[in-house]
Amino acid sequence: MPPEVVLVVLAGIFGLCGSILMGYRMYFRHTERLEAGGAADDESIQELRAAVEDLQDEVHALQKGAAGFDERLEFTERLLAKPRDQAKTD
Repeated sequence: MPPEVVLVVLAGIFGLCGSILMGYRMYFRHTERLEAGGAADDESIQELRAAVEDLQDEVHALQKGAAGFDERLEFTERLLAKPRDQAKTD
């Protein structure tokens, strides 16, 4: 597999994992504040909802990118699987 393909796949995986970890970190910090007796005000709730929506949008974008990458990879594999003499005549 070419190194460029590996780098693209790894970048997508790391981006997705980073987004998920950031969301969990925000969730746990929020629950710690609530357990410590701090009441959540409307502003912090709105910020949390906006951050979650942003993370969801980013995950959807990464999933679309991964689907497109899968299609291009399958197409390339089909091209490479053809015998050379058949590929010259096409």
